[in-house]
Amino acid sequence: MLIFNAFAVSNSKSQIRQFHVDSNDDYEAKIKILEPSDTALIAEYPAENNIVLNIAVKYWLGYGLYYPDIKEIDLSLLSSRIPKIILLTLNHPDTDVFSKFGQVVYDETEYRECVAQLVYSPIFFEND
Repeated sequence: MLIFNAFAVSNSKSQIRQFHVDSNDDYEAKIKILEPSDTALIAEYPAENNIVLNIAVKYWLGYGLYYPDIKEIDLSLLSSRIPKIILLTLNHPDTDVFSKFGQVVYDETEYRECVAQLVYSPIFFEND
């Protein structure tokens, strides 16, 4: 999993840094020390999708899912009003379903770039 985080380099400029987090790492501790409003998560493998989804909803972070399987994803979490990018293969049978929940992309480079930009997206809480 990758964590993207924006940090100020001057009064008018910021940059995005990324942290690689291994499944053995305490990723929640790493997220807690960052400014959540300037942070996004990205799954790098399908096995990380549910971890990313759970953490993103818990901390209200923008996120990306990597070739998710609709049968393995908690749709109630996926439906949270949090910006998300979903990487799928072209002609994926569940493209229409996933596009109802977030932005679907078909290229890994675009996926990483779009998720990184989520650090600048405002998060709207469910009761707003």
